[in-house]
Amino acid sequence: MANVEMAPVTLVNRIVSRLSAVPLSAIADRTLTPSERDRVRAAVASLEPIGGRLAFLNEPYSLEHAAAAGTAFDANVLILDYVQRFTVGNGSKEKREELDTAVTMLRSRFCDVGAVVLLAAAVARQKGASGSTYKGLNLASFRGSSELEFGCDAAYVLVGDDAGGIVFQCEKNRYGAVADIPTAFDPCRQTFAPASSGLDAFDAAKPARTRTERAKGGRPCEG
Repeated sequence: MANVEMAPVTLVNRIVSRLSAVPLSAIADRTLTPSERDRVRAAVASLEPIGGRLAFLNEPYSLEHAAAAGTAFDANVLILDYVQRFTVGNGSKEKREELDTAVTMLRSRFCDVGAVVLLAAAVARQKGASGSTYKGLNLASFRGSSELEFGCDAAYVLVGDDAGGIVFQCEKNRYGAVADIPTAFDPCRQTFAPASSGLDAFDAAKPARTRTERAKGGRPCEG
């Protein structure tokens, strides 16, 4: 796990909040009731069997360092959050060139030998009638190099609403149907749950609307 924004203890707090259903603020502030404390202890204990399979990257946050650490750890899952903040080489390249190199390196060094790479990426704001907005994001919204679009096997944009719902809006799936995943997110306990539609897995999702259908306001296709 390579995260440029949060310390490992903060990430673990979020995992424990999800597993224990205890509010993240209570864990972070250490203001737990006796019942919450018991649930946190049980959640921590449940993580012990997999503790040896989890490693966090320390500085420097360069792709070469991440790749070397992942190789040394024999990682079969690599998570980078987020990819635009990682440097590549000596820093002399423009950011677009760095991203081109990053995607190529991740595919050749990890994906092509059987590992899974999950990248969180920044997106660019869109122009709207009242100024810049995050509405209307699509595959072309990933900030930086278009190599992110071409190099990935699957791409999702997380789209939220005022009711706490978050849709994993599928913009690309190289080996299957393009399918959106509607979820409900509880930020207090860092938990995603199936939306009321009953979808509980990526394989169960219906194909999303095409870009043309979205532009025209059409319904998602069936099948």
